[in-house]
Amino acid sequence: MGSGHEAREDLSHRRDKVVNRLVVAVIAAAGVLGSSIMGFFAGSGPQIWGLHFLSVIGFSVSAMLGFWLVWGVIRSGRL
Repeated sequence: MGSGHEAREDLSHRRDKVVNRLVVAVIAAAGVLGSSIMGFFAGSGPQIWGLHFLSVIGFSVSAMLGFWLVWGVIRSGRL
């Protein structure tokens, strides 16, 4: 009769993984959106490659989060 408890723990573990992935995806998407808005509207300040430097940092962090998320999905074997 212990299988019910184990199944519940497995379901809870899977749910946690899904929620964590969704959170990382939302943060990465928000970072891309915020960085693009900042890059478009920032007219002054230090620039890198013609973009505001905070925009470049935001894009970089968002890209790292996105790649980390894709790596985790590929590593788990569940696309």
